[in-house]
Amino acid sequence: MLLNELSDGAEIDQVLLVREAERRRRRDGGEYLRLQLGDRTGAVACMVWEELAEVEEHRSGNQRQGDAIAT
Repeated sequence: MLLNELSDGAEIDQVLLVREAERRRRRDGGEYLRLQLGDRTGAVACMVWEELAEVEEHRSGNQRQGDAIAT
């Protein structure tokens, strides 16, 4: 399924391109990760609220903006 075919609330399980990744502060002082994921048809924002260490571990393996991750 391509991103331009998604509807609100749809759950997906596919590989998407990481276009942007940014660690941000929550209102309660905690942190979250804001990702912009995309394919050839568009992009979607994704928030990672839990298990940031696990996600960061994948990113620390020389992965950078433009790398593919499984969602």
